[in-house]
Amino acid sequence: MTIAIHGPSNRTLNSDPLIVDADTLFSALEAYSRRYDGLLRPYDGSDPRVPFQAGEPPKYFYYTKPDGSVRLVDIHIKRGTDSISPKQDLSFRLQDGDEVHIG
Repeated sequence: MTIAIHGPSNRTLNSDPLIVDADTLFSALEAYSRRYDGLLRPYDGSDPRVPFQAGEPPKYFYYTKPDGSVRLVDIHIKRGTDSISPKQDLSFRLQDGDEVHIG
């Protein structure tokens, strides 16, 4: 599947998305991390300002940039006119033409 990824490391006014072949959210995030020398990993709920909500699957990811700075990001998949929140489901199946938005 050909996927476009928009994220903190390639988000500027005139920046093109990273185009990759990926069939799952895991493989897309792995490709993004490899290209921009960053690290994306599931958020563990440890920050009391951003607790997990009871009864909801965990969401958010830590994004560590090459300079060591860390921030929380949310991930959404744009599929046609729909915006899908896969939460932390790294096995989420992507479809050709999906756009992964990390932010």
